[in-house]
Amino acid sequence: MAARRHDGTTAGAAAPREPISSVELQENYVRLFDFAWYRYRYDDAPADPVSAFRQFRAGVREEGRNPNGFFLSSWYMEQNPQLKQVDVDPFMHFLASGLGEGLRPHPIIDTDHIARTVPGIASHIDLMKLLVHGDGIDRTSVWFSRDYYRRHNPDLAAVRDLESHFITHGARERRNPSRDYRVLPAQEYDSARVSKGPEIDRFEWAGDAFVVIPNPVADTIFDQIYAQGEIDPAIFAPGPLTLPSLNLFDGTDIETRDLIDYRGLLREFRAEVDVVILLPRLGIGGGEKYAAQLARTLSKTLRKEVAILVTDSFDDENAPVLRSHSLSGFRHQTILSFHKHAHRTWKKPNVLALLLLALKPEAVFCINSDTGNATIAQYGRALSHYMKLFTTFFSESPQALGAPFSAIYLDAVIGHAGVLSDNENALATFRRRLPTALHPHLHLLPQYCDDKSVPQRRRPGARAGMRKLLWIGRWEAFKNVDFVVELARRDPDTEIHLFSPQEIFPPLANIAYRGRLDDLRDLEIDDYDAFLFTSRFEGMPNIVLEMALTGLPVIAPEVGGLRETFRKDGLFFYSNRDTEHGTPVDQIERLLGQIRKLSAERLAKRTATARAEVAARHGAAQFAQGLRRLLGEE
Repeated sequence: MAARRHDGTTAGAAAPREPISSVELQENYVRLFDFAWYRYRYDDAPADPVSAFRQFRAGVREEGRNPNGFFLSSWYMEQNPQLKQVDVDPFMHFLASGLGEGLRPHPIIDTDHIARTVPGIASHIDLMKLLVHGDGIDRTSVWFSRDYYRRHNPDLAAVRDLESHFITHGARERRNPSRDYRVLPAQEYDSARVSKGPEIDRFEWAGDAFVVIPNPVADTIFDQIYAQGEIDPAIFAPGPLTLPSLNLFDGTDIETRDLIDYRGLLREFRAEVDVVILLPRLGIGGGEKYAAQLARTLSKTLRKEVAILVTDSFDDENAPVLRSHSLSGFRHQTILSFHKHAHRTWKKPNVLALLLLALKPEAVFCINSDTGNATIAQYGRALSHYMKLFTTFFSESPQALGAPFSAIYLDAVIGHAGVLSDNENALATFRRRLPTALHPHLHLLPQYCDDKSVPQRRRPGARAGMRKLLWIGRWEAFKNVDFVVELARRDPDTEIHLFSPQEIFPPLANIAYRGRLDDLRDLEIDDYDAFLFTSRFEGMPNIVLEMALTGLPVIAPEVGGLRETFRKDGLFFYSNRDTEHGTPVDQIERLLGQIRKLSAERLAKRTATARAEVAARHGAAQFAQGLRRLLGEE
């Protein structure tokens, strides 16, 4: 199905043009490959343009890889289903014929509109070159303004690909695409009893459909409201999304309108619930580990009935992650997919609020859940009369292409919920942003680590030659994986073993992907000479605490709250910035040299110091005591 244009018609034929030769077509195919964008978008992109282009060309069909920020391969194939019947390169088809036929390369890029409004464009190919390599195009469709979207969303200052951010996050978050237009879920628009305005455009992304309509609210009104908010922050207490959504709720029966039987959802709970933990998804990450620790301590130590509610995605294929030892706290708990029951509704926070009011647990813990935070922001005032509400913000690190949850939700939830973090560094940041009167709502609850759940190193010193390092984590750009690659490139004799939940195709022969690690006790810890941790930003990285407990030397950047735990010389710290000791990779090489030179006795003393610092701050007893204090049971 062709995308609908702003005038309500489907895209038709563009102005006639001369056919281009196959040689010219190939040249344009290569020229429109944006190497800088490709490396930004794909963590596994090779470091040189030729290899990156080959990787794209090989994966454009099967993997749906994109050549630049203005062409979405998978979306283009979905909009043109006739192409699925033939073995065709979608980008090549677009350049050869789709562009001339007015087919869109992207849900919010209208090439006909750009051709009509930007002077000096001689051909469709010139238009694409200007998009990919040029500057100065503001409106990529009649209703999306890049300048407006960036100016009115200061949290996106570091986001390069605004169009991708809007379709993956902005539309769902109800961010306006421009001053004169707004976007609604198609289901909401189509089921409205009162017209919300003429349909300007409609697009689909990841199974969700959206409609573009004129925006009846002028910027000046919002400016007045935000100016008032500078004087009286209480105006924002219901949440930043409440005001532009006021006209969307008319008090009709939510159960019928939202296409959900929440009574049936309630029946899935096996008993009365004392505590509900809200998680966005089941995976193996820091948030999930923290939630598992909460579940274990609440159920085993505090004798609470706990339910885990997965709010934003749920796939039965994720069930194997529950075999991970680090998530063992989820075992024997009620795990329910709220998303599976409520994914059809456009008002998940409403339904979740109804569910929580029906359950009336003693407490709710929201762990990185977008739906959970939105529910607290909009309905926290009512919910807090019946239950204690807590939400976690571990750091200021961004979520996918968007802002950190703390930037989006902190001001909206702080009046209704306690804010938890596992590190003081994050809380200090929040204190600087909040009025002093709200500081008592901030709580520190460091995670706990159990030395029984990690292997113990028997070999105290470094091996002669020291040539094997351990790295564990998600192979993503914000983990500074380029440091790992550069370190391996400098020293081909050093082996670096990677353990990651996603499959990795190592770019160098001396980097070995060893699979997913469900239980740290499966590691042959004595095979390694040091653990290397590389990350751009963190809260309190659990894996660093666990590795310190093994007795393995740990090399890590000074990020998040690590200095709160490791105040002495237990860890080998480097800086993510250039220092007098050189680049971060230079510093890592220098620390490896120090470890090689230390005697077995001195190295054992340093690792024992690190182990003692973890035990002193991150014990199970301290964690349980902190939970009792939060719940008012001390």
